[in-house]
Amino acid sequence: MEIFLQAEGHTLSTSLISGTLWPNGSGSQERIHTLIRRLRKSLGELTALQIKFKNDSYHLIIPHFIGKNALTNA
Repeated sequence: MEIFLQAEGHTLSTSLISGTLWPNGSGSQERIHTLIRRLRKSLGELTALQIKFKNDSYHLIIPHFIGKNALTNA
């Protein structure tokens, strides 16, 4: 979640996720998709945040009613 909040436009490519979380190269597409599925489930239970997939990248959607400061000052 932290790397989504720090990323420009809250967008992460699958290669960036893989390289960040599995620098040894073991971050397969299946592992990435499993990680995102679990993160989506947790977010759905707790917040209005969403993660969308497009063009081989994941994008964190922050609704307009949630200010950026609310996310970074928690």
